[in-house]
Amino acid sequence: MRTRDTEIKKMIDGYSLDGFYNLNLRPAGLDTYPESDIIQKISQIIDTVKPSIIVLPYRFDVHSDHRIAFNLCYSCTKTFRYPFIKKVLMMEILSETEYSLNLFQPNYFVDISKYIKKKIEILNIFESEIKEHPFPRSKEAVWANSLLRGTMAGVKHAEAFVLLKHIE
Repeated sequence: MRTRDTEIKKMIDGYSLDGFYNLNLRPAGLDTYPESDIIQKISQIIDTVKPSIIVLPYRFDVHSDHRIAFNLCYSCTKTFRYPFIKKVLMMEILSETEYSLNLFQPNYFVDISKYIKKKIEILNIFESEIKEHPFPRSKEAVWANSLLRGTMAGVKHAEAFVLLKHIE
């Protein structure tokens, strides 16, 4: 089993997720698959789960898979096909979003002050993705970013997003 798969399984087992779907696609290789095949798989999952909120990677991330994932998933948020989706957000991903030439300008914040320690705990599971500071995906950088976003939102710790759609 690959390291990433082991880390994901450990996270799922430890945090009782409501569900998990793995398309078993190669990392850093989304551009090698036919778009229509991936969209069909994503659409089936969305139809099964019927989420009211979709969180996508930032569309201008420097990681090519993030940009492709955004485009493929965003195409599955059309209101006339998926009327149960009421909110669509783009998230920032440290080490990818901040290197974009298109500045991430959050306009939607979630207070995570009660959950920041749990977030760091979960982050520790993904040893292959986390490195020592000053690496952008270090525990210190994630903590500092939550403080910065919290300052922007007027709370101690926050997650920041770009709101693309909100239907009340």
